[in-house]
Amino acid sequence: MLVAGSDSKAHQKKVQVGIRNKDSAQIVSGITEGDAVITTGGYAVPDGTKIKIETPEKEKEESAGSKDEKDTKDAADEKGAKKDAKPDGGAKKSAGKGKE
Repeated sequence: MLVAGSDSKAHQKKVQVGIRNKDSAQIVSGITEGDAVITTGGYAVPDGTKIKIETPEKEKEESAGSKDEKDTKDAADEKGAKKDAKPDGGAKKSAGKGKE
């Protein structure tokens, strides 16, 4: 198995495979959760080869969509907060009424 190291190099790792089916395989040992496994473009890449990881176009588009949705939600939240806010004068009036 080929993993992307934090040193921007590809590293060969021997793994022990457990249960397999046609869509997936269980990795019992050799890598840990969070390791960046090279799944495409790594055929015949020697250990220690300098690499550059690029985000596939599909993921870039999804990330941009999530950011746009968040920005829209934040803007709507700000408008709602301004609409619900009470001016300082209103707070003083109610405090004054309580003392009378």
